[in-house]
Amino acid sequence: MRRSIVLPVLVPVLVLVASCQSEPETTLAVHDLAVPAPPAPPPGCDCFGCCTLCDPASGACYDIAIDPSTSPSCTTATLADPTICVRCTRMAICGTPCGGGTCILCPGQDVNDLPPSCNGATQCPSGVQSCSGGQACPAQTYCSSSMCCVGVIQ
Repeated sequence: MRRSIVLPVLVPVLVLVASCQSEPETTLAVHDLAVPAPPAPPPGCDCFGCCTLCDPASGACYDIAIDPSTSPSCTTATLADPTICVRCTRMAICGTPCGGGTCILCPGQDVNDLPPSCNGATQCPSGVQSCSGGQACPAQTYCSSSMCCVGVIQ
């Protein structure tokens, strides 16, 4: 059985605004703007675009930089080739782990890849809605292959 992997695109944003005053000094301040927070990275990805992707055929998983400018030709068929699917180190400061004993599917995995302790059931990261069993996802999200509602980045 052949499965497709949808590679998410992540864009971190930081806004700095210069505050000019009548005095000769200029200070920089981060202003609290009414901008919605970006969606959480999909399961298996950090907020810098490093994602754990698993080969559905072999079950082998790799941490890959999914930015199209870094790994433009990376496909399910080329996951094992580090010259095509550039390797990266996932940052623990942001993102969601997957695989192992987490019961959270990495992209490319299905419930058969979970350990027996998961009892054939997937979990979504804390605060992320499940869409298993045909549940609808909220607006601006979609049901990912991990059966979790993942935010759409616009």
